[in-house]
Amino acid sequence: MDDRKERAAFFIDGSNWYHAAKKSRISTSAIDYRKFARKLSQQHREVVQIRYYIGRVSGDLSRSRSQASFLSLIKKQGVKVILGHLEKKRIRPENNEIQKDLQALLSDYGHLIKHPVVLSRLKKLTHQDTYSYTEKRVDVNIAVDLVSAAMKDEFDIAYLISADGDFIPAVETVRKTGKKVFAAIPASGYELKKAVNKFIYLKPEWFSDDIFLKKHESEFFKL
Repeated sequence: MDDRKERAAFFIDGSNWYHAAKKSRISTSAIDYRKFARKLSQQHREVVQIRYYIGRVSGDLSRSRSQASFLSLIKKQGVKVILGHLEKKRIRPENNEIQKDLQALLSDYGHLIKHPVVLSRLKKLTHQDTYSYTEKRVDVNIAVDLVSAAMKDEFDIAYLISADGDFIPAVETVRKTGKKVFAAIPASGYELKKAVNKFIYLKPEWFSDDIFLKKHESEFFKL
């Protein structure tokens, strides 16, 4: 009889995880990821690796320092950090739906705004370029590592901390090797739910005090 514990590997989609947890008012930077992994794997499984994937912040010194501090903190917990990068994309006013709506509102109701400075500033906003940031290589890195680790027999169960349906092809490939994939996140993950062996919806009450760092061990970083 084989008494070996099942090996659990964690693949954390940093951005997806952060935004899902934020909606549940959970601070991802205050979590002890070793305790998080042990609780999620129900204690009787052996946690063999925890990987955290995120795009590197650049250009904003304050946010860059905050991210570096957070990543340093989780590295000390034995988490392996895999960095992608953030690509800055300019959005012209004619392609920004919010600015287009604002412009239409000012056209119809601008005459009701009596303060000339306020009206001027609002009109100026409708003509300014805005920017968005897109993660590059993060999802690819997760998918490649998930499949590669399965092929190398590095785990029995992969815990994918994400709700992103883009991982479905990688999940299906992993499952064909005989490995299991569980997804866990405080979000619906409707598409991904249909591909994994098990989808674990992490309710706010799941995040009990026993998985958080003590106050003197952690700072609350704004990522």
